[in-house]
Amino acid sequence: MRGEKDLAPQDEADICKWAKEKHKTDFVTITHFPTKAKPFYTMPDPKDPEYSLSYDLLFKGIEIMSGSQRINDPKKLKESIKNRGMNPKSFTLYLQAFEYGMPEEGGFSFGLERITMKLLNLKNIREASLFPRDMERVDERL
Repeated sequence: MRGEKDLAPQDEADICKWAKEKHKTDFVTITHFPTKAKPFYTMPDPKDPEYSLSYDLLFKGIEIMSGSQRINDPKKLKESIKNRGMNPKSFTLYLQAFEYGMPEEGGFSFGLERITMKLLNLKNIREASLFPRDMERVDERL
């Protein structure tokens, strides 16, 4: 990383190139991103709260999955919301579940279109998307 909060696309490509050359793998897991770079609900690492319990899975030069452990303590969640300059009252419904004892949990998401693009060696993600973003396809008749 170049002192930025998150990996740039070129960083992801360079890391994957290194992994392919050195370890002969197309997969790389990056962990412990800066806590400030992640959403308020991402759990800080208890050993070093400057970093989070989060990860990205890279494949053939791009991120295909991202996830983290989540904060489940309502007091810590409210504190995290405030530390980011937001109002906890805006999150009342979300926080309510944690007031009643939300168990420890985590979350992740796959980039299925990115995986499809890489597996099929497509040049552009729009080729892997059912409804690609395209300015020529905007319908103004709403």
